[in-house]
Amino acid sequence: MSTIRARRACKVKRAGSSETQRGQAAAEFMAYAAFFLMFFTLSTAYFVDQQTGEVRNRELQFAKEAGSQYADYVNFAVAAGDGFQGRFTVPTNILGRTYDARFGSDGFVYVNWTDNVGDFYYAYPLNTKNVTMAAGAPPAYMKITTPPGGSITYVDITETRGAMTLINNGGQIFINQS
Repeated sequence: MSTIRARRACKVKRAGSSETQRGQAAAEFMAYAAFFLMFFTLSTAYFVDQQTGEVRNRELQFAKEAGSQYADYVNFAVAAGDGFQGRFTVPTNILGRTYDARFGSDGFVYVNWTDNVGDFYYAYPLNTKNVTMAAGAPPAYMKITTPPGGSITYVDITETRGAMTLINNGGQIFINQS
C-alpha cells in the first residue's frame, strides 16, 4: 500500500510547477522591459532637451557677435581719427534669418532679430553719438527714422547688402552703403 501512495504523490502537481514558473518569468520580463524602456525614453528626452538648449545658446551667441561687429567697426572708425574711411563686411543674415541694425543718436547700435521663439533686441555702446547717414547714400538701402515723440534719430541700414562704408570726418561718423 505504501507504493501506491508514493505513486499518487508523484502525480499531484505542486505549487512550484513549470507552468506557474513560466508565467512568473514572463511577468518579470515584462516588468523589466517596461522599466528599461521608460528609462531609455526619459534619457533620450533629457538629452534632446539639453541639445536643443545648447543649439539655442549658440544661436544667441552668434547673434550677439554679429551685432557686436557693428559697434566694433564704428568704434574703430572713431579711434582711427579724422580722415579715416573704410569698407566693412557685415553678416547678411543671422543663421538664415533676417535682422535689423540701426545706429542711434543716443550712442548705441541696436540689433534685433526674430527666431521661432520670439524677438531679440541687443544694444551695443558706441564711442560716439555722432553717427549719421552719408550725403548721397542711396535711400533704397538706408534711411533715417525718428519714432513719433522721440528725440533719438536712427540710421537704419540694409543688412542684406553685406557691407558698409564708414567715414570719420572731424569726429562725425558717416555711414554709406553704395
